[in-house]
Amino acid sequence: VCTRLGNLTWHNGIIPGNEIWLKLGGDKGGGTMKFCLQIGNLLRPNAPEKTIVFAIYDGPDSHANIQIALKPFADQFRKLQSTT
Repeated sequence: VCTRLGNLTWHNGIIPGNEIWLKLGGDKGGGTMKFCLQIGNLLRPNAPEKTIVFAIYDGPDSHANIQIALKPFADQFRKLQSTT
């Protein structure tokens, strides 16, 4: 869809023209931990309107809490990592 709409940019050859790069991240703030997904080869990929929050919980960003929060997504992450 992004290719058909002309939204992708290749950042001056850094991102190959036949790839879509995904960025998974997290942010702790305001008492909640948020996990997000961004498409890396869009103009301004970090813009709020281009950030998809896919998980959120109240509490600290401890290793145990992060593992619990992301466990439902583990299979999907593995599939994304092996997708070309």
